[in-house]
Amino acid sequence: MTWIYVTICAEPKPENCTTMIRKDFRNALLVASTSAIAFVQPGCDGTAQTHYAGGPAMSLPVPTALQRTTLSKSAMSASLSVDGGSPQAMTISGNTASWSGARPDGEASYAVTISYSASGTETTLVTAQKSSSSGTVTFTEADFTYTDSDGDGYTNLRELEAGSGPRSSGSIPDDLDDNYEDNDSPGTAYDLSAFQNQWISLLSTGAGYLTENDTVDFFVIDLRTDTPATLTLEVLCNTDNMLGGIGYYDSDNEFYIESDPNKDYCDNDESDPLTWTVSDVQAERYYVLMSAFDENGNVIGVNGAYTLRWY
Repeated sequence: MTWIYVTICAEPKPENCTTMIRKDFRNALLVASTSAIAFVQPGCDGTAQTHYAGGPAMSLPVPTALQRTTLSKSAMSASLSVDGGSPQAMTISGNTASWSGARPDGEASYAVTISYSASGTETTLVTAQKSSSSGTVTFTEADFTYTDSDGDGYTNLRELEAGSGPRSSGSIPDDLDDNYEDNDSPGTAYDLSAFQNQWISLLSTGAGYLTENDTVDFFVIDLRTDTPATLTLEVLCNTDNMLGGIGYYDSDNEFYIESDPNKDYCDNDESDPLTWTVSDVQAERYYVLMSAFDENGNVIGVNGAYTLRWY
């Protein structure tokens, strides 16, 4: 019998933690309208730093997956289109893209594109558009859509990293893994903090996968800016017998399990997903860990798809 485990664990010692359907989805792009725009960049302490358009430049944070990519940052470029006009070059410095240019006094729309160039070919990685009637637009991680040019379920970013062709549906990553790689440890956990109450299979990055060679996936949920009273994780999968637990490290660095799931198996029943609930949140950062074990508790490789959401 094969068991799939899902565990949530928390700092301060995440390294102690051990342990569908693919659904192509592209978020509908929103048209932004404003005469003054504010882009939010996460600060080192997790708080938001706002940059206003009234000054000489505007800036926005580069999406997390692009910050940690293995692709050359020097080959990336960003552009901003105002009111559907010609793209204007932005400057990428570190993890921030900035722009200085003439902006209309009245209502306007803004669209951001970040691309990658290699061997004379430019490939779109992410786009972001947003609207606001308040005169201020805040771009966050959740506003970016990862482009999948050939519609094969793998983002252009993932295909470029894997060496497959982002414009050919017959060319996919050899490892058949998901778009969240590399997320095989707490240090490389994929950040889901901006995607509260959203099934990952409905994001542009799609469902998650465990494979014969990739037996562990980590996700992180940072609650420092808005700590809820309760935390719930729901999981759907196409592999039976998924078990797990929810817990946190206390002041003595002991891992405390405080919840059992509502059932002892995992399936695709959206009306009754496999669910864990933390009734009294004790930590600022939680890690969702997905892995597979046999009946003896040994980690094994399986080929299975899953989706999850937290709220």
